[in-house]
Amino acid sequence: MDPCNRLFRAENLYAFYASAQKHVVIVADVWLNPYSDKVHLCPSLLARPSEHEYVLEGWTRPGIHPMLVAKQRVTTSFPSDQTPKSVVVYTQGIDAPARNELPVTGEPPPAFVQATPQATENAPNAPNAPNAPNAPAASKPAGAGESVEVIGYSLAYSFEEAMHDAINQARAKFPAPPRNPDVGVRVEVIQIYSSAGGNIRPGLFIKAKAQ
Repeated sequence: MDPCNRLFRAENLYAFYASAQKHVVIVADVWLNPYSDKVHLCPSLLARPSEHEYVLEGWTRPGIHPMLVAKQRVTTSFPSDQTPKSVVVYTQGIDAPARNELPVTGEPPPAFVQATPQATENAPNAPNAPNAPNAPAASKPAGAGESVEVIGYSLAYSFEEAMHDAINQARAKFPAPPRNPDVGVRVEVIQIYSSAGGNIRPGLFIKAKAQ
């Protein structure tokens, strides 16, 4: 298992109390490389048990990957019988870790708009491209209880990459309200196929049903 060895920068941070589940949900919108970066919201190991402090951290898989970035929503939650005043999330800062104190509200954050993966130099808020245009909005999200079909893709014929791509697409179909991590989006593989040569796009494809 790869260690979470570095902090990531968040574009947006939210915290709200889900009274029905009695959980505090923390949400971070992050720009990352969907093929190589794995990002999590993890409890801070330096915090006292009574403190609610989290770290936006992750790791980058070594190797050669497409130079793409995409915005993803990362969430976590913890049980609480009442609404705490605030929670703290540490993220990547300019010269040092940034300490973000988030007030805990009673309403979930705005619906997440999945950004289409794009080249690093054209991504909003990506390094070396602060003035790039906004990414196009995603298609209409699916409602609760509905099932949708997604197709994951890997140019390198990697099952892991194609499956990760399918999962990211499935998450984008069910963006709001942010789900409790204990109740995730289910992805069922229907078909696996690949293409090579000719004029058809080469790579590995995974067709899956998500709900």
